[in-house]
Amino acid sequence: MRRIICRFEDGPTFLEHICRGQKSSDPLTFSFLGEFGLRHTETIRVAIIIDDPGERHDLHLQIGGRRPTQAHTGEGPRWRYDAQPTREDAVWLQMLVAKFSTAQRLNHRAA
Repeated sequence: MRRIICRFEDGPTFLEHICRGQKSSDPLTFSFLGEFGLRHTETIRVAIIIDDPGERHDLHLQIGGRRPTQAHTGEGPRWRYDAQPTREDAVWLQMLVAKFSTAQRLNHRAA
């Protein structure tokens, strides 16, 4: 199983990589960029590291789609991947999103 590390400065930056479906029952999708070739439906292990507050979570995600991007830094193509958590790890991604969404909302109220 391929292992990928995604590092974010803080919670709001992490939330920029989360897509919500149109219905509340739709699974959350995690998006990231990569210069490697992942196959549709491939299951990968992703280490999500959020520097502030110093959290790390390992989740199993399944690739749902990929698109080429113009954001290019190397010799090979750069892809934007959309991945959904496996059934076992869906609750952990939901927890992270709820935690950082709440913190962001509270920080805006305090400002």
